[in-house]
Parts: sequence; C-alpha cells; structure tokens
Amino acid sequence: MLQLIATLLEKHAIAPCDVIAVGQCHTHALAAALQQELGIASLAGVHTHDANLGAADSIEQLTSMAQTHTFPSQHTVLLWNIASCGYVGCALLDAHSAPLLARSLGANSSW
Repeated sequence: MLQLIATLLEKHAIAPCDVIAVGQCHTHALAAALQQELGIASLAGVHTHDANLGAADSIEQLTSMAQTHTFPSQHTVLLWNIASCGYVGCALLDAHSAPLLARSLGANSSW
C-alpha cells in the first residue's frame, strides 16, 4: 500500500506534506507508516460499525471526518482502504473546502 501511495503521489507531482490521509480506524500500523515513511499526516478514522462495508467504508470514513474535522483548503486528501479479502485501494481528492454533505444546509440550498 505504501508503494502504491508513493507512486500515485509521484505520478501527480504531489508532495507528501501537502496530503492529509483518511483511512480505516483499525489499521493503525499503516497510518503510522504513512506518517513515518512518507511524511503524510493521518486523521484517525471513526469506528461507527462492526460490519465490513467494502468500498463504501472509505466514503463513510470521509463523510464522518468531514463532519468533525476541517480539511486544509490547499491540501489533497488521500482516501485509502484495505478490504478483508486483501484488496487495497486509494484515491486522491482535492480539498477546496468542506464537502457539501458537511456543510449545514440553509435556505439557499438546492437540496
């Protein structure tokens, strides 16, 4: 996973210090390795369920973190996940402000 993340950052010319990672709360070793080996700040995940949600788990983690944390406006968010069957995946997202789901919906909302 570390090699995949390092390759992804290199391909997109993104410095690890400009990345905030959001991942599974039960994979503390990988979160520590992201900080120690790559220099990526890692936000602790929120454990909200006992079931493995697969790919949806990453989306739930991101939504939970967006509701409790403010992402730096000029950083990239690294979303990562390791499935129980061994598949790994990650995505890079631009953080330009709080996602719409994390904002309070006012009268001017189109929802």
